[in-house]
Amino acid sequence: MRIIQEKPFKTAVILILAGLTILTSLIVLLNVTASARAAAAGRDSRILAIRYLTHLGRSLWDAASQKGLMVAAQETAGLILQAEAYEKMSKGQEALLYRLTRDRLVRLKDLLAGGGRITRPPYYDPQTGAFDLVQYFLDEVYIPAAGLLESQDQKRKESAFWGRKVEAFTTGLAVMTVAVFLLTLSLFLSGKVRLAMAGVGLALVTAVVGTSVAAAGRPWRAVSSESIRNLARASGEVLRAKLVLDFNGDLRTAERFAGPAGNTIAGILAKDPAYAAALDLRARLRAAMGESLIFAGKAREGRAEMERAVADLARVEGAGRDDGYLDWTRGFAQLLLGRFSQAEASIERALARLPEQKLALGAIKAVIYLYEGRRDAWRTVLEDALSQAVRRPLASDPNTFRILIRNLERFKEIMPAEGLQEMTRRLKEASVLIALGRGVRPLAVAASVAPPQFVNPVYDGRGEVVALPAAREFPAAVGHVYFLLEFKGMSPGQSIVRKVYRQISGQVFWVEQLRLGRTERWSGPAEARLLGSVEYPMPEAGEYLASGLYRLEIFIEGNLMASGMFKVR
Repeated sequence: MRIIQEKPFKTAVILILAGLTILTSLIVLLNVTASARAAAAGRDSRILAIRYLTHLGRSLWDAASQKGLMVAAQETAGLILQAEAYEKMSKGQEALLYRLTRDRLVRLKDLLAGGGRITRPPYYDPQTGAFDLVQYFLDEVYIPAAGLLESQDQKRKESAFWGRKVEAFTTGLAVMTVAVFLLTLSLFLSGKVRLAMAGVGLALVTAVVGTSVAAAGRPWRAVSSESIRNLARASGEVLRAKLVLDFNGDLRTAERFAGPAGNTIAGILAKDPAYAAALDLRARLRAAMGESLIFAGKAREGRAEMERAVADLARVEGAGRDDGYLDWTRGFAQLLLGRFSQAEASIERALARLPEQKLALGAIKAVIYLYEGRRDAWRTVLEDALSQAVRRPLASDPNTFRILIRNLERFKEIMPAEGLQEMTRRLKEASVLIALGRGVRPLAVAASVAPPQFVNPVYDGRGEVVALPAAREFPAAVGHVYFLLEFKGMSPGQSIVRKVYRQISGQVFWVEQLRLGRTERWSGPAEARLLGSVEYPMPEAGEYLASGLYRLEIFIEGNLMASGMFKVR
């Protein structure tokens, strides 16, 4: 009777083992296929990384040569104007010489125009003579690089996706080996031990089948090449909008670039709602525009845009993308929304993930503490952040200070609070000291300087200054604005830095024009009265001072000693 009972059991186990042979072969086939696809995606990722580096080197070299052509074309245009002016002031052979010189310069200008892309439309406007170097850089360097990086990232993710399948199938094969061993062993045992071995073996087989089917059934959702190209173009438009907002705060111009970028991103997300990179880009665009709307006095629209940005950031995390920069963006958005405890938590996470960004993140944390009324704590946090600026110079470049100072100037206008003026001054002095290589603590000085007195010089027929009447307002298209400074207690070699800020019409915050300022060393007597001038705040500003309200600041050995304001109509 026992022999009759054992025969069906062994037959069943043998049939199961035969079926497992077929199942194992299928898993091996799936494993080999997944391994091949992981290897192919990994190879493509490495190739794209090489293409990215090759493009970056070549395009930056080309951009430098194109910029040289642009400068040469600008210089040539200036010489042509000079030659025309001298021709009109001259007669006879001398006038003819200037005319011939002008004609030769015109031919040279045409030759330069034909030799480069930046000297032709769309990067050159023949009507105004203006060059759009920023758009050239975006089109020729940034956007192709962004596309290659995103393609490389997608291939890297694809390789990791198939790699996880390989791990699942390899683990399944290992477990299957154990299951086969247990089932085979049950053929030589009897009683409850045999049933236990067979039961565990069948349980392992069931687990392997379940995990293998689940792994095989997960498809790779590839992002189309069109979506990647569109994302790269949108990232260029978002960067252009952010540059406009960062450097002159012109909301209307920024919206001109942000609008198409938003439409492009919406089109991408319509095809792939879970595309993390597109969600991330839209979140950053919304945060930048929301920030600018709030600081432009449009609090309702700005808060709504910020809320959408925070929601997008949550979706980005839900799509599996999470890094310190998301926490940074979210923390600053929550600060502007007045959610200080949430903002502090986000900035703390960003600090833990991005220790090299301690200056910028620490300054934001100090602002949060200030608004929470933690008076002593914010000073400690700020000083700790400033000490990092000396240790990590790449994370404390002039633009980082410039953006921090600009935002504090904005906060003073929109969200005034006790301590903002002190914090702003501290950052300004630290930025000057770091540029001078003097650490972050202002040096004690006995010198003093009176607030600058702006003047409008009067000249005689020989071009000599005969009078310096005071003035606070100057005509449009003025090339220089002069000022008098009265120094006392100066010592030889002391540093004097002057910085100029401009308040753009319709904006409530100050935009620094001279990012590095102008540094000079004192070589005069202990007391002196000097005439200085403000001119050409930035090369991009053109030949004349733009209209607006200006503020001049004077630093001695890193100490902000005096400031004054004037207006250009």
